[in-house]
Amino acid sequence: MEKIASFTVDHLRLVPGVYVSRVDQVAGNPITTFDLRMTSPNEEPVMNTAEMHTIEHLAATFLRNHAVYGDKTIYFGPMGCRTGFYLLLAGDYASKDIVPLMIEMFEFIRDFKGEVPGASPRDCGNYLDMNLPMAKYLAGKDSETVTIIGPGVMGRTCLLAFLSVCPKITTVKVKGRGQRSLHAFEEFVKKECPQIQQVIVCDSMEEAVKDSDIICVTSTAPVKEIDFPYIAEDWVKKGALICLPSAARFDDDFLINRCKKVVDNYKLYEAWAEEFPYPSYEMVQIIGSKFTDYLHEGRIQREDIVDIADIINKKHPGRESDDEIIVYSVGGMPVEDIAWGGTVYRNALKEGIGVELPLWDQPDMA
Repeated sequence: MEKIASFTVDHLRLVPGVYVSRVDQVAGNPITTFDLRMTSPNEEPVMNTAEMHTIEHLAATFLRNHAVYGDKTIYFGPMGCRTGFYLLLAGDYASKDIVPLMIEMFEFIRDFKGEVPGASPRDCGNYLDMNLPMAKYLAGKDSETVTIIGPGVMGRTCLLAFLSVCPKITTVKVKGRGQRSLHAFEEFVKKECPQIQQVIVCDSMEEAVKDSDIICVTSTAPVKEIDFPYIAEDWVKKGALICLPSAARFDDDFLINRCKKVVDNYKLYEAWAEEFPYPSYEMVQIIGSKFTDYLHEGRIQREDIVDIADIINKKHPGRESDDEIIVYSVGGMPVEDIAWGGTVYRNALKEGIGVELPLWDQPDMA
C-alpha cells in the first residue's frame, strides 16, 4: 500500500505553525485541510487527551458559530500523535488567510469561562476527560508581541519570518531613527500583515524591549561597541528570544551566565575570529563574535555556544524552560544567498521577466 501524504512530511523538521496540508476537489469544489501544529514533534511533550478534548469542544463551537467561517467549517479535530489539530474549510486557502481566524479562535479558548460546551454525559461519549485550565494554557502559549529595532528592509523581512511560525503575534513594537522609515514600516504592516492589531512606535530602547516575546535588532550599527544599542537584562521578559542580525550591547554577566547563546553556523564565527584580531566583535558587529571573544578570554567554553543546526537535528535541546532567554546570532550563510538566487531565477523564468545575458557559449573551465 502507498504511504499517505501526511506520513511523507519530515516531522524531524516540523515546527509549530499553521500549514496547508492539502487541497482536495469534491464535486469541483475545493476543500483545504490545515495542519495546526501546536507542539514540536518528537521534541516537545505531546498534549494530553483531556486538554485536547477540551480544545476540540471549544474550537468546534467557536468555528461553527463564526459569522464568516461558520458555514465553511467542515471539520475540526485532533491529530492522533497529539501534537496538533486538523481543520477543514470549504474553499481554497493559503496559511496566511486564516491566521486572523486562528488568533481569534485561540483567544476565545484562552479567555473562556464557564462550562465547556457539550461536556455532559448526554452530549459527549467521554465527558469527564476534560482539562479547561490546561487547554487555556496551551491556547495562550506562544509569542504575541515582537519588537523590531530598525524598521528597514531587514526588519520587515524578519517580521514576516516571525509571523510565519508564530501565528499568535498581534502586536509589533518598533523603534527607528526617522519618521519616514517608521511611516513606511507602518504602511508595510497594514498591507502585508493582516494579523497585526497594533503597531507601537517607541521612543526608547527600554520601552521597545519591555514585555516583548521576541526582540530583533536590525539597525545599522555604529563604529564603536560602546555605541551599539544597549539592552539591559531587567528590560527583557523571561522566556524572550533576542534575534540579532545586527549588533547590540549587553552586560557581560548576562551574556556569560544567564542566557542561551545560539549561532546560525559556528564555523562562520570561528573563521571571523581567525581573520580579525581579538577582540573581533567591534569589527564584525555580529553577537556571535562576542561569544568567540568570551571563548578567547576563557570566560565561556565551546559547549556554551550552540549551533542552530544541532537544535534542528535534535543533537542539542532547544528551549529548556519557559523562562529561558535565548540570544540568537544571525551572521548569514552563503548557502542562503544561493537559495534565494535560485528562487529569484525560477520566478523570473516563470514570469518572463529580466534580461538574458549572453555571457558565454561554454564556460572556459568546463
